[in-house]
Amino acid sequence: MFTAPPTPYCSRVERPTIERVRLKLGRGSPNTITGFLNTWFAQLGPRLAGRGATDVPEPVIAAARELWRCAQDAARAQAQTDHAEHEAELVREREALAARARELEASAARLAAREADLEVAVTALREQLTATGEQMRLLAEQRDAAEAQCAQAQAAVQEAKEQVRGMHEARVQEQAAHAAQLARTLDRHAAQERR
Repeated sequence: MFTAPPTPYCSRVERPTIERVRLKLGRGSPNTITGFLNTWFAQLGPRLAGRGATDVPEPVIAAARELWRCAQDAARAQAQTDHAEHEAELVREREALAARARELEASAARLAAREADLEVAVTALREQLTATGEQMRLLAEQRDAAEAQCAQAQAAVQEAKEQVRGMHEARVQEQAAHAAQLARTLDRHAAQERR
């Protein structure tokens, strides 16, 4: 099955795979090709080392060596590509993590600033509440004092009214007594004049 030299694959620096062998041959199941490839690769090392070289034609050995070299080159190139891609992915991930860390730090700073602002606002509200409570206490004291003064004033007004009423009654009684005294005096004068 593998009588053709692998030069076409090596010239393109392509590793022989199941699909490439099937494309080259035009037929073959993957299981069959896998078995042949495994056998061929298992025997490749000893052939390249010179064991069994007497019964293998030199062009086949040369082709096998070229195939092995191409496979190694392809593997190295693939490994380098994979390594470069992996490194690039790691760099991208590190950059993404660094950006995320910066975002988290900025968010934490904003939260800390907001917390500080809220603490200042809470402190101001507490102070305002304390001041308002003190003002309410003072206003209550002033209200109580004003109510006491109002009660005293009402009592004084009531007392003054009673005094005025008493004075008025006394004045009326005094005027009545004076009028009665005057009437008696006039009656006595009139009586004396009639005599």
